[in-house]
Amino acid sequence: MALYQKYRPQNFADVVGQEHVVNTLQNSLKLGKISHAYLFSGPRGTGKTSLARILAKAINCTSVAGGFASEPCGVCLACKSIQSGSALDVIEIDAASNTSVDNIRDLREKANFQPSLLKFKVYIIDEVHMLSKSAFNALLKTLEEPPQHVIFILATTEAYDVPVTVLSRCQRYDFRLLTLPQIKAQLVKVTLAEQVKIDELSLELIARLSNGALRDSLSIVEQVLASGQGEYSYDAVVKLLGILGREQVTKLWTELIGGNTAKGLDLVSVWHENGTDLHAIVSETIEYLRQLMIIKVRGQAATASWSLTTGEAAELLALAGKVELGQLSLWMEELLRAQYQMRRLDRPMIAFELALVKRSIPTQLPVAALAQPAAVPVYTQSERHSTSVRAEDLETFAFPQTSINAHPPNRPARNPPPLVRPVTRVAAPEPPRSNEPLPPLNIAEVQGKWAQVLLNCKPFNHSVEAVLRGGSPKSVDSRGYLVLEFKYSFHKEKIEEITNRTIVEKALEKTLGKIVRIQCVMVDGAAHAASKARNIAEALQHQNNDAPESVSISAPSAPPISTNNDIVMDALRIFPGASLKK
Repeated sequence: MALYQKYRPQNFADVVGQEHVVNTLQNSLKLGKISHAYLFSGPRGTGKTSLARILAKAINCTSVAGGFASEPCGVCLACKSIQSGSALDVIEIDAASNTSVDNIRDLREKANFQPSLLKFKVYIIDEVHMLSKSAFNALLKTLEEPPQHVIFILATTEAYDVPVTVLSRCQRYDFRLLTLPQIKAQLVKVTLAEQVKIDELSLELIARLSNGALRDSLSIVEQVLASGQGEYSYDAVVKLLGILGREQVTKLWTELIGGNTAKGLDLVSVWHENGTDLHAIVSETIEYLRQLMIIKVRGQAATASWSLTTGEAAELLALAGKVELGQLSLWMEELLRAQYQMRRLDRPMIAFELALVKRSIPTQLPVAALAQPAAVPVYTQSERHSTSVRAEDLETFAFPQTSINAHPPNRPARNPPPLVRPVTRVAAPEPPRSNEPLPPLNIAEVQGKWAQVLLNCKPFNHSVEAVLRGGSPKSVDSRGYLVLEFKYSFHKEKIEEITNRTIVEKALEKTLGKIVRIQCVMVDGAAHAASKARNIAEALQHQNNDAPESVSISAPSAPPISTNNDIVMDALRIFPGASLKK
């Protein structure tokens, strides 16, 4: 029998790390108030199914007449049958294998029958989030108003995939990951019961590799015990598990912190060639780096909570004194990023090597510099809605939250999270304010060279040049800004976008030989009307002069051209070969 089955908790007192759940359930049993439906959610290996069985025993235990046992006796017929798995009235269903609506319909029909021997019929549905949508819908009514003799206990690792309509009908209990000391204490009990000797440092290593799941830690212990040695040192456990020991990791960080990156990469290459799991290497190096970082922050007192020998603690303290906290934090970021990327690469070794090399250049970044928040740019209304952003104006953060051990995460996403987190815009240089004087600007000079300004915009972005033709230089304001007036708000807003505005100002600077900042405004009503009249006249004149004889303007009897359609007139002005026909 597997160790996690052999040492599965059989009563509330045996449950580890879930006191908040156990206490609430025991109090409700004492008061005689039980729910018709429970939902146990949390990471794998934290005791959800075990506690569901214990609750089923407590509800059906006959040691308390006319009530419920706050702790199952374990000796009555109900407790023994449930513990052995022979109780017909406690039905465990694997929702991952029974996902269809037909399975749930069968469950509903059988739920109506009275229990055969026990007081209550208990349905334990494991991995309930795997049910199909139609199956959930079929379960809803029964779940909300089940027969008086039926109790549902749902268990899931992904409560966010359970419909809200189901959640609202259950008492929900969230299970927590176990702490390292809690897992280590349980492993000590198991090794004593199995009469094997595994040193304390090895048990701490196993507890750390289990990532908060007691079941995983027992599986690792069983893997170690499979060698049949009877007594296991730290080096033996490391070899059996195919991972790195502290001595090897210390060598790696001694070389890297000392600036000898080549030797560090050689060590990693040798470990990989010898068959050591690369993900285990990364996990061990990250954990060692974490300890160095904590020592830099908390000092020697931090080593008291770790199972270290005097020599190992002294090595950590000495190595921590040779590196700055800023460098450690940057290394940690790179390694966590590499650990995440390695799961999706055909050659994960590249990501690990890149992380080691990228941050191997010594730096003296102070802690305060790392803590400073990024500058928040101030944008105008149109800039906030701008979608035209250059690559150099972007700063991306590919820093996902990842586990620091070699085991997969406890709650894997169905769709892997994106590598790049939301983009943060970095401010482009803002125009000088009124208290920052600009070089004097002559509006007549600008108007005389406006055609050249348009040409100088083209190399940057030809579409900006086309939009800018919809405006014209009007004046110079009191701050020294060049005021550009536009007939259409679309043109004005496009030029006000931070990237496009920068292009226009660069073209002006290139043309005039001085720094120029722009301010965009709309044409006022009178000027707009005059401008439209001029445009219409110019378009008609252009048509009469340049149109070939075969193309004629519509006769006087034809409907007059609408002078209110600015788009038509702009099109005629831009494409002189066109004509208007009836």
